[in-house]
Amino acid sequence: MINATYRCLVAFLALHDKAVMMPPAEEKERAKEYVERATCPEWRNGFLLADGTKFTLFQKPGLHGEAWFDKNKDYSIDCQVCVAIILTSIY
Repeated sequence: MINATYRCLVAFLALHDKAVMMPPAEEKERAKEYVERATCPEWRNGFLLADGTKFTLFQKPGLHGEAWFDKNKDYSIDCQVCVAIILTSIY
């Protein structure tokens, strides 16, 4: 499992410069307005993004195999990427 995790991290890091970037100012402002309108005003100056997906395994893992069995009756592993950016001003 450690080797698989290492390989996934190496693959994700190889895509870093193409996939990880800050949004332009106009898009960031639209997101902040949406957050304020759709959730609560206190969250307006913060960004929180979480995205997850399941990777289906080709067979039942040997260690704690049943723990990997999901609701779709597959053996899978979850991958979740979270980014939290809190924008604050210091006066």
